Amino acid sequence: MHYTSAAEATAPPDAEVSGSDPAAGWVDAGHSGTGAWHSIADLTYGTTYRLRVRAANAAGGGPWLHGTKEVPVTAPTAGRALSVVGGSRRLILSWAAPSDTGGAAVSYRAEYTASTTIADDAPRTNNARPGESWVQLRRSADVTSPYTFWNFANNAFIRGRVQAYNSAGSGPWVAAGDTVTATPAPRLTGLSVKVGDTLIVLTPTFDGDHLVYEATVPHDAANVTVTPTWGATGVTVEAASQSPDDGRTAVYTNPTTISSSGSSATLDLARSGDTDAFVTSCKGTVCTSYRIDVSRAPAPPAPPTVPRNVQATPGDGKLTLTWQAPMSWGGRAKAFLVEWKLSSAGDSAWQGVHGGQMAPTATSYEFTGENLNVDLTTHTVANGTAYDLRIKAVNHNRENDDSDWITVSGTPAAQTVAPPSVPRNVQATPGDGKVTLTWQAPSTWGDWP
Repeated sequence: MHYTSAAEATAPPDAEVSGSDPAAGWVDAGHSGTGAWHSIADLTYGTTYRLRVRAANAAGGGPWLHGTKEVPVTAPTAGRALSVVGGSRRLILSWAAPSDTGGAAVSYRAEYTASTTIADDAPRTNNARPGESWVQLRRSADVTSPYTFWNFANNAFIRGRVQAYNSAGSGPWVAAGDTVTATPAPRLTGLSVKVGDTLIVLTPTFDGDHLVYEATVPHDAANVTVTPTWGATGVTVEAASQSPDDGRTAVYTNPTTISSSGSSATLDLARSGDTDAFVTSCKGTVCTSYRIDVSRAPAPPAPPTVPRNVQATPGDGKLTLTWQAPMSWGGRAKAFLVEWKLSSAGDSAWQGVHGGQMAPTATSYEFTGENLNVDLTTHTVANGTAYDLRIKAVNHNRENDDSDWITVSGTPAAQTVAPPSVPRNVQATPGDGKVTLTWQAPSTWGDWP
């Protein structure tokens, strides 16, 4: 019996045995005797082998009988040597790789439960509480050893389990449990949240375990840091963060050591959206935990966009300002505001006009001497003098900045009226005791119809 994984061009069907590497040619399987079966070990998962067998006697060998067989990838066996150790508010899982990987890369998933009666291999129920089912966090579906679950109540008995899996399937669960311990621990002496250069000082009372603090940061804050401080020496500070959508279990995974010396350290959240930070101060294996709920303030309402198609049309002693509504009011529409100044004056000369706040449905405003809001006297908008008019939209949330004003200019001018041309084809036709006068309209009536 011979076998090979080489192509026929490399190992033709009737070629001789070429060595011990099946990828290079035919290999003798080591079968002898009259038995009708033989086992070949140490084959490669996922590889197809060609096999040939023939009967032989003292006169020689008969013809070869050929066949093919693929060695499939299979699910791995269970992870080995699982160790589950309870610490202060935490459960640490450690394990070794399975004895058989099934021929493919192996990953691991970890779950925990507070139940002592659920079977080691019981299926997980989605959205169940830890005392009702095995629980898997979003971040514990692809983990490495050792792996830590945080944020348990002290003195609680917690079970953990690990499952190896590959592209072909999942191996059996292996589970164990331990008690989460409770011992007096070193406490923080201060806690703060910093957004850029702005410091939000929290005021801890530090009178209990797993204290909760809240900090609200600007909606567009890009870098948010949490800084704990402590007074004791030899304290190690660990921290983890997660978004609230990690689930209602609120168990944090795989904390990061942010300092093992000194008296302060910083956890850079550096993520958008609301975030929970979880900080634990430890001395040896004894720890105290704190949670900081970092939420983002709502974004301010948007201002309106600018009015569109703003124009100033000159008239005799006036300018007529026309416009169209903005593309967006950014909220509930309130009004349009109009201001004026002489074109020759600087920006400090802008001033309001009488009736200069108009309903959001308005589309025009007539700028005349009667509407100049300079004092209580009536002024004249002079022909031949250039004026600037500006307009902006305002909603009920906030006003635009000055940059949202739209400014136009115009020069009032007296309007001259051209006379009509003469009537055309004027004729007098005599009659009996009368004369009939006929004509046609002039070619132009001037400025009047």
